[in-house]
Amino acid sequence: MYFPKYKSFQLLIPLLKAHNIRNIVISPGSRMREFVLAVEEDPYFKTYDVTDERSASYFALGMSQQLEEPVAITCTSSTATANYYPGITEAFYQNVPLVVLTGDRDPYMLGQQEDQMINQVGMYDRVVRKSVTLPIVNNDFDAWYCERLINEALLELNHHGKGPVHINVPVPAVITWDKDKEITSYPEVKAIHRIELNNANTDLLKKEAKVLASKKRILVIAGQKQDDSDLSFLSEFFRKYNCAIHAEHMGNAQLSERLNLMAISSSLPQSQWEEYLPDLIISFNGTLAITRNLKETFRTKKLEHWIINEDGAVVDAYRNLTTIFEGSPKLFFESMNSFAPSSSNNNKEYYNLWKDAIGKHVEPELQYSNVYAIKSTIEHLPSHINLHLSILNSIRLSNYFTLPSDVKVYANVGTDGIDGCMSSFFGQAAVTDKECFLFIGDLSFFYDMSSVRIKHNKANAHILLINNHGGNEFYLQPIMPTTDQGLGAKHGNNAKAWVESCGFRYLSARNKEEFDKNVVEFTKGNQKQPVLFEVFTDQMVDRETIGKLRSSYRVIFDKHAAAKQAVKNVIGEDTVKGIKRFFGKK
Repeated sequence: MYFPKYKSFQLLIPLLKAHNIRNIVISPGSRMREFVLAVEEDPYFKTYDVTDERSASYFALGMSQQLEEPVAITCTSSTATANYYPGITEAFYQNVPLVVLTGDRDPYMLGQQEDQMINQVGMYDRVVRKSVTLPIVNNDFDAWYCERLINEALLELNHHGKGPVHINVPVPAVITWDKDKEITSYPEVKAIHRIELNNANTDLLKKEAKVLASKKRILVIAGQKQDDSDLSFLSEFFRKYNCAIHAEHMGNAQLSERLNLMAISSSLPQSQWEEYLPDLIISFNGTLAITRNLKETFRTKKLEHWIINEDGAVVDAYRNLTTIFEGSPKLFFESMNSFAPSSSNNNKEYYNLWKDAIGKHVEPELQYSNVYAIKSTIEHLPSHINLHLSILNSIRLSNYFTLPSDVKVYANVGTDGIDGCMSSFFGQAAVTDKECFLFIGDLSFFYDMSSVRIKHNKANAHILLINNHGGNEFYLQPIMPTTDQGLGAKHGNNAKAWVESCGFRYLSARNKEEFDKNVVEFTKGNQKQPVLFEVFTDQMVDRETIGKLRSSYRVIFDKHAAAKQAVKNVIGEDTVKGIKRFFGKK
């Protein structure tokens, strides 16, 4: 049996098997030589030789109709691929599933007078259900991307109807890959499966519920949620399965069982991650904006990921996707709850592992800074309000602190852009009688400042503007060189004249005393006009305070540092500094 040396084929062939693609119609050509040699000698496949590509595509169409299963066709690059077009078109309009595998040349040679090379990227887009062009696999990231694209294409063969899909395979000149390592078996590949949440799949869903009941560490991740739907089904799921539920503020998961793992996971050392890893992730509602370390860590580990989405799209955020449940989160969790074995219940070991770590955190004393301003404002917020968080520090810092009950949180993290945070906030405030609050930084504010003069702005709008005269976010990234004049966007502007000219009440603070006095007035309801509270802070102090806040979480996992912190908590940091000075230490 022959095994191909080219890595894209090493992934493509086992994934064809995993998706039950057995019959392949071959038209000869050098681009796909390695693939053809491998499938012809593999007893799993049945191959058919048809030299003329036009005839081959129709031949495969007839086979697929008779067998009532997908059939693959493969050819070399250039006009060979164009000859497939009539048969693929017929298959598309007859809803016949064909897997169209076209060989291609080096992508960087397109348009460079290279022989036997036309633009094949998306060439059948109007007559296929999905079209992908594979990367040339040089590393593990390329391999994951290649694997994901193949899965995406094959899953569309019969997704809400049937039809052809196109997988374009660039194959560089032999000299660039003929020294690739020879293999004697195919590598382990990850096939992604899709399950529709309907009565026709009841037996399959019952099987998945048994899988859930066998798991010891399930992490449910709730992404950004904006509707007011009841989440009681999550509470029941928590009782029945060994899980922890993570949601950032934007997840709006107001459940007693919910944990916000943003702060704790961002400080967890890589050396200790194995202790906290789930064996299964269940995610829904899309974007996690701030829990970056958790997301990046999951991408480097081997685990199982189930995603729930309405359209059944392949979204492999953690590079471990195994199953897509097509339907609403409510339908998924209610199905799993109803099919849970009678003996199934949450022993809370995994939940308590995270909860206990969070419980060890001792919040440091905060000096006047952007951190202090956001923390203190959150503590003064009334309940039953809307809170909009602009990107990026406003979101991150707010997630370090617990919000009052019944606060609905919004943030433009779908694109994570600076441009319309305040405009979106004013749009929300204009159509509700709720008190509405916005936390925003100076660059975001001045970018969107024209929205302050929208004539529909109402007195229920409260804006906390943190003005540290520049892009402090850029200085917090250790790998990002920043200058005051360029990326740092240093400035000396303030908002007073502009917002007052637009009919806003203006409050300001430049120290802790002024802030503590005005934050009470700022958070009061039933204002006579919209109000903006401009809080001036120092960038260096802000950076120092954010560092101190992060360190207070890191010491949880550092026993030596935790002991030192305990001493500081007892005798005070000033005393510790005095002792150090006495012994000549800084």
